[in-house]
Amino acid sequence: SSGSLVERASKLEEEKKIIQSKSKVVNKLLSQFQLQAHHSKALESNEVNENMLDAIERVNEIRDNCHVLLESYQRVGLDMIESLAKRQERAYRVLFHWTQKHVQSIAENTGGALNPIFTRGLELLKQRPAYFSHCLDMVEPDWE
Repeated sequence: SSGSLVERASKLEEEKKIIQSKSKVVNKLLSQFQLQAHHSKALESNEVNENMLDAIERVNEIRDNCHVLLESYQRVGLDMIESLAKRQERAYRVLFHWTQKHVQSIAENTGGALNPIFTRGLELLKQRPAYFSHCLDMVEPDWE
């Protein structure tokens, strides 16, 4: 009958609204806690460029968001932090070795000029004091 058809259509419309609402929540969560493909690729690359630096900064944002997540969903947050930490640490190692070579070329005056990627890379390495101080130690003798 037409009455049951209208009732069924009404229920389907209500279900559609609930699914759309859930979809928005999931998309919001993904935007806060997921790396995009280009960030993942940059973290796995051996090339230091703007994309890698952006990816490191994005991981920092996600890790900050995970700490908030830990308050309610501890296991999920810990798993995400652990996974991101491994990828981030690899990218920091690549950045450190690249920066180290750049510092050496500047110190040897072999044409290594300061560029925005180098400067931004040093800023990011400040978050890893061991890497940063090692880079400083490399140029310190020249400053005395």
